[in-house]
Amino acid sequence: MENALRVAEDAAVLDLLSHERLEVGLGSGGTKTSFLPFGLTIDQRASVFADQLHTLLSAWRGDTAHPDNHLYRPRQRCTARGSPHSQC
Repeated sequence: MENALRVAEDAAVLDLLSHERLEVGLGSGGTKTSFLPFGLTIDQRASVFADQLHTLLSAWRGDTAHPDNHLYRPRQRCTARGSPHSQC
């Protein structure tokens, strides 16, 4: 499972590099075990695909991105380097 915003960006770059000749094919794919690390079941495949497709198409339209993607959590802020609790 890929991050829809990353896929949208990668495809947009490839489209530019290919002088707008890129054709994109998408599918829900996946096996039972590929959903487990994300806390999902194979039964949720269609709804997850629909959500990700909506995110991807929104990005291509230039809509404002809302990082409420349930597959990937937003990155946490880094604390100052050198701090004993540094996450960078």
